[in-house]
Amino acid sequence: MSSPSPSWPGSLLWVANQVALSATPPSCFPDLNLDQIVDGICAGHPEPWLRELLYTPLTSIAAVDYRQRALRELERPELRAAADGFLAAMELVRQRQEQVARLRSDPQRWIWFLNSTTSYLEAVESLAARLEGLQLSSASWLGLRSYLRAYRASAAYQALLGDCALRRGDLDSIRYQLRIRGLRVTVSKGAGGEELAAAVSATLAKFEADSEPPPAAAGSRALQMNHVEEQILDLVVQLHPEVFSELASYQETYSAYLDPVVERLSRELLFATAYLNYLAPLQRAELPLCYPAVSEASDLAFEEAFDLALAQQLVAEGQPVVRNSLQMQPGERVLVITGPNQGGKTTFLRLLGQLHYLAALGGPVPGSSAEVLLADRVFTHFEVGEQTADLSGKLHDDLVRLARILSAATPRSLILLNEVFSSTALEDALFLGTKVLEQIGRIGALCAYVTFVDELTSLGLWTVSLVSALDPEQPLRRTFKILRRPADGRSLALSVAERHRITGDWILKRVAP
Repeated sequence: MSSPSPSWPGSLLWVANQVALSATPPSCFPDLNLDQIVDGICAGHPEPWLRELLYTPLTSIAAVDYRQRALRELERPELRAAADGFLAAMELVRQRQEQVARLRSDPQRWIWFLNSTTSYLEAVESLAARLEGLQLSSASWLGLRSYLRAYRASAAYQALLGDCALRRGDLDSIRYQLRIRGLRVTVSKGAGGEELAAAVSATLAKFEADSEPPPAAAGSRALQMNHVEEQILDLVVQLHPEVFSELASYQETYSAYLDPVVERLSRELLFATAYLNYLAPLQRAELPLCYPAVSEASDLAFEEAFDLALAQQLVAEGQPVVRNSLQMQPGERVLVITGPNQGGKTTFLRLLGQLHYLAALGGPVPGSSAEVLLADRVFTHFEVGEQTADLSGKLHDDLVRLARILSAATPRSLILLNEVFSSTALEDALFLGTKVLEQIGRIGALCAYVTFVDELTSLGLWTVSLVSALDPEQPLRRTFKILRRPADGRSLALSVAERHRITGDWILKRVAP
């Protein structure tokens, strides 16, 4: 019915034309538990396009900035209330459209089509009125308000608005009488029964505020008329043929009444509100969230960041959430992480991957502050459990997967490697790990590498040594903190001791009476 202003792309989420959405998740999702995060965001929303939006990260700094500003402003309570009201109204439109498609009676379809357009107009009018009363600052919301002004003033919208009011008035003016004698039903024009109808309505109104309609009331089955009701409606149509003829013409004229920008807005607002709703329990638990700064050549830095998927689980269980911070210096590109098993190293890798991927979606990320690379790809190579059979086959698999990653990586890629070459001897793991990291260094990609080989932490000025810390007062107690410091050699020793069950805990169990 109308077209976006040249200065506004017609979208809250896209600074330019929307790119083709991905129907499948990136390969890194399972390793980083991003599949769990997407499942949480999409809970209660089966629409496939919502997942597709979450599978499609942004690729430019301008696009991320545009979306961040839109979501920041949406967090204002008054704007969020306007968005929630619009989404509820558009959900009613969707339900009524589905009802129209399922009804078998033509006159009933005409009536419910009128109902659907009525709900649509109410959604647009309400949102436009609320936006007019707000001080807006982002280009996305200012553009939407201007668009709604132009759209509502357009000839097509005004025609829909006027004709909807006429058809609604015609329908509301119909009065008829039913006379039932035995099995005979007579329908005639008339205005009788108003006093009785008014009395019944007044009585029932007392109960409406506190009552909920039965679940079936919203379904198409409750709307389907039986043969007697259909015959009564057919007789009413015969009594008022001009009204129903106009209703039929109304549906034909406005069959494509949904404005594409308004329809897209309902999808984009569902994406934004579902994302923010997913984070709400963490906000209530006073965990920090922030909108990250993104760059094509950023030095990675973040404060109080955490694994989002794990945090959701821990908050639900009332458990504390460990947070980590990091500051990389210019020229540093590879993080080499050592330390005891089950000390939080893999969780730290997931944290890094989630920060970068979620930043590219334009929403808040876990942490009090963050500066991250706007990665063109996030590559992962994680262990898939115990490897007790063909170790040579495991090594071959590692090499093939790494070769694919290194051949596709660019200086804007993030590479996360978790315990690669664990099936080899120490000397082989050192040799192969050195070759891989040197190649990553030549590519210039950002990398984090979890390993038991301490020597890899000091390959050059471009590597950073991080260690999974233990409690200094209880040396076998893991803190799950990842600290920037030289490798201390305890990673391999403790791993070997645990493997052979000769740690302090195992010895105490053996000597216990």
